[in-house]
Amino acid sequence: MTNAVEQRKGEFVRQSVLDACEYRGPLNEFLGRRWWRAAIDDLSWNLSQDEHGYEAALGKLNVGENITWLMQSEPVLLSDADLVETDEIAEASECVRVTDEDFPANVDPAWVLIKLVKEDKHLRAKVVYEDRDLLDDE
Repeated sequence: MTNAVEQRKGEFVRQSVLDACEYRGPLNEFLGRRWWRAAIDDLSWNLSQDEHGYEAALGKLNVGENITWLMQSEPVLLSDADLVETDEIAEASECVRVTDEDFPANVDPAWVLIKLVKEDKHLRAKVVYEDRDLLDDE
């Protein structure tokens, strides 16, 4: 895997493949660091095609930071009761997908912990139809 090369003010600057996925548009400072979803998806797919495996391919990127591997087999980014994304990760099997009528049609549902949804009747009403059976008490 090679690094992308970008030209700035007549000079060529080496740029890591991961940096090439970062959003640098007019709202780049809005709500912290942002990424191009399609670029991350493409990068992820290309890394998965490496003959030595995904972890080895990611290590080749040499991002200059230690990589902390997620322990979940199906990790999802959690949202809170207000459906605002947090920086917490959980196993998909411990969560349900929740959406609000105010969500744009092209926005994926938020992932919320089942135990949080069971405690909040308003949040429970926003669970997507396909996940409602996961809330049935045993």
